[in-house]
Amino acid sequence: MKVKREYNKEQIIVERQNNVSSDIEESEDMTIEPREPNGSFMNEKGSSDSDGSIYFRNSRKRRRILESDTSDEEDLLDIRQYQRSPIWYVQKDNKFSGTPPPFTSPFEIKISGETPYEYFKYIFTDEIFEHIVQETIRYAVDCGKDSFRVNVSEMKEFYGINIIMTYIKYPNYRLYWSSDAGLRLNLIADTMSLKRFEEIKRFLHYKNNHTIPSECDDIFIKIRPLLDMLSQIFENATTLSEFQAIDEMTIPFKGRHRGKQYNKSKPKKWGFKCWVRASQNGYVSKFEM
Repeated sequence: MKVKREYNKEQIIVERQNNVSSDIEESEDMTIEPREPNGSFMNEKGSSDSDGSIYFRNSRKRRRILESDTSDEEDLLDIRQYQRSPIWYVQKDNKFSGTPPPFTSPFEIKISGETPYEYFKYIFTDEIFEHIVQETIRYAVDCGKDSFRVNVSEMKEFYGINIIMTYIKYPNYRLYWSSDAGLRLNLIADTMSLKRFEEIKRFLHYKNNHTIPSECDDIFIKIRPLLDMLSQIFENATTLSEFQAIDEMTIPFKGRHRGKQYNKSKPKKWGFKCWVRASQNGYVSKFEM
């Protein structure tokens, strides 16, 4: 029995690979074989019902199921159930039932200030600077520099110089102390000498090396105390808003570090990946590296 091929709205098209076309083979005695778990949807040869209700062709590049006017709806549903197998249903798989309670806590910023420096002092507290000073002196003594001393005020100056260097950039940090008046930056050079800057930079430390386990696999263990303190301060600075988002974020970095990653889909492709919890207004209230 020869089936009249007609392309109508009820056709089911299953495409495995595109841009390949071929003729449709016809046969009288054919059956529909369901797809096996690890097999293809149909056999390698074309097949159709003996009454000519369903006709399809299975090519190497593209497979089609063509339905004629005399097709049975039950057979059509059987074919469709092999095409789609949803993994998760919104209503069926969600065990929560009922209406969530209303969110009554208002969003509040717990810090205040008139200048950026006042906000910076709340984030980088004296407690953080005292910890940095203590670990820096400890590391200098471990390196045999018993006479090395630094205080909180001088450490703040050191951090301030590094912040200035981020928006007034020179190819070499020594140029900030250059004897050439056109290159010398008095804002930095008059605050701290080059020799003292390099000395603090050499011994700067955040973690006691004697407390690091020998089998530690944390690549950020040397700055872990600072990260934990900053994350807690970020969380305490504001109250939580109603909507929170948890996602990964890239901290741009192109230097040399084994924790640096490349992600081509990010605006900043090179950097450190961390997980953050952010509010609807974009404020990061918690982060983890």
